[in-house]
Amino acid sequence: MVHLVDSSVLVALFLVHDTHHAEAARFFDRSGAARVLVPYAVVRETATVLAYRGSKAIADTFLTYLTQASNVTLFRDDDMEGEMAAFLGISTKISFTDCALLHYARAGHGVLVTYDKQLARLARRAVS
Repeated sequence: MVHLVDSSVLVALFLVHDTHHAEAARFFDRSGAARVLVPYAVVRETATVLAYRGSKAIADTFLTYLTQASNVTLFRDDDMEGEMAAFLGISTKISFTDCALLHYARAGHGVLVTYDKQLARLARRAVS
């Protein structure tokens, strides 16, 4: 199974004070053999959040992890036209990155994993 991971999961994994930290650690422990797909937009968003909510050192650790984890695939999300169409086609107030994740999940790139309640709700609605 391929997991398309949102920044909320990655931020939780690297910030020990995050309310979802233990849950994120369990997810990555369990998914050791599964492929984890991380779009470039999520890398940018996560590194920024970690640098500001944690520290530059934590953001650096995150980036190093991405390059060394054997089950993590960095996904060059270069379907800008599809992402833009998805964003223009949704009436909900949502970040462009979250909308792009929905777009890639709908396109079958992987099962979306997120702790963002709004994004999870929109993903469930898209599947049903």
